[in-house]
Amino acid sequence: MCMNSFLKLGGIFLLSGLLGACGGDSVSTTQPVTQSPDTETPPASALEIVGNREVASGSAHTLRALTDDNGVATSWSWQFDRSLLSDENVEVDGDRLSYTAPDVNNPTTINFAVQRNVSGQSPQTASLAVVVFALDDATKRPILELSDDLSADEGTDVLLSVSAAARQGRSIRSIAWQQLSGPAAQHLGANDQDTFSIRLPQVDTEQTLRFAVQAQDSGGFSASAEVAVRVLNIIDNTLPVVSAGADQESAANSTVNLHGSATDADGEIVSVLWEELGQDTNITINQADSLSASFMAPNVSEDRDVVLRLTATDNDGASRSDTIVVRIIATPNDAPEISSAYVDPGVAYSGETVQLIATGQDPDGNALSFNWQQIPTQDQALLTIEQDESGNISASLPTLSKNENFVLVLSVSDGISTVSREVGFQGVASFAAAPNPLSCLSQPLQAGCPLAALAPILDPNSFSACATDPASSDCIFTQLAGPAVLACIDNPGPQTCATA
Repeated sequence: MCMNSFLKLGGIFLLSGLLGACGGDSVSTTQPVTQSPDTETPPASALEIVGNREVASGSAHTLRALTDDNGVATSWSWQFDRSLLSDENVEVDGDRLSYTAPDVNNPTTINFAVQRNVSGQSPQTASLAVVVFALDDATKRPILELSDDLSADEGTDVLLSVSAAARQGRSIRSIAWQQLSGPAAQHLGANDQDTFSIRLPQVDTEQTLRFAVQAQDSGGFSASAEVAVRVLNIIDNTLPVVSAGADQESAANSTVNLHGSATDADGEIVSVLWEELGQDTNITINQADSLSASFMAPNVSEDRDVVLRLTATDNDGASRSDTIVVRIIATPNDAPEISSAYVDPGVAYSGETVQLIATGQDPDGNALSFNWQQIPTQDQALLTIEQDESGNISASLPTLSKNENFVLVLSVSDGISTVSREVGFQGVASFAAAPNPLSCLSQPLQAGCPLAALAPILDPNSFSACATDPASSDCIFTQLAGPAVLACIDNPGPQTCATA
């Protein structure tokens, strides 16, 4: 009898708590603004999307929505042809959309649209059609006029020049010079201008140096040209003798030691320099200005070569170089582990910002990079994700016309292996009314009710992983219990259960 009375009393307290939580000010919502009959909605100003209308396949671009109104937009919403442009190649940041054009062989049109929402005004919309052309389309690439081939004495300064003109109203955005062959010339200035100043090397016999220049325009279209410089041997000086050492092999993530030599028959060596050639620009060479140097072999998924060059200069300014090839051998790699990944809060309203929080570890001790991406449903607006390589970033919700479930995938990489986990949260339309107390009683996990944040935990689907392996990391009990409790369950005893 006493127990039944206690249960009844407990039920009354639970009912009162739910009714009190579901009513009053415990749920924050944004109600629609009702204007009086004498109030007119201010006219919407003009909105347009600015950006390149013709772009090259595989090139990166940014579109921006512009308006002549100084009002602050409460939110922006972008749409595009997802059948042509994947979400992984798009990044939205308020009034800007950055994307990488898809690979195409024939001209392909992508349609973009944006909506701007300002309090007290009707929504503004604008659209833009962008045509993507093949990267090697001869009718789109810039026109280059390069200086003629020339001859010059060794040790002299030479100025190479190019005139680059873009087509169809585009502009030249970048120019890059590089030496293709022959003894290395000294760069006397920047290699990203329309002129390129070099000092020719000293040579033992007449040599020909070849240089290339590439120009790229604002649409991502590029063109290149080459020029030859014949170097005449006129100086009575013996060049240094340089050796970078024998080619070698090294395991990934281990120290590579370099040992070179340099002598000069008619003078002395005044400086030496080790340089990495090719794709591994992130390699740091320790003591690069000495004959004995070292670097850390990069983490690689398959064997590949790293090429380094040793250059020695004598007291007469003459230089000579030698290269060494270091084959990096891939080693067994353990995939990283995701310790936690969640969205805070688990329920957010239209236009609000949520935090994407993740932690991870790598068994091999490699540095980890984190990447969050949205997995949108058909016609679902994109979140604005402040992307970087840390696990903790933020994302802003667009304006929602209805309640939506957002799904994100977290990818954690150690440079070779990548692991992923999906995380979801609920977005609530700003005009959605707060659920009434009776509704919270019948559907306590719906958005706006106090227990909504527990929906992912109380979802029956969350228990499916526990059926086959209760100790699995995917089991909801494992996530709630923590490692100390699990250790106690697996091996009960005074030591294992002391901290449980």
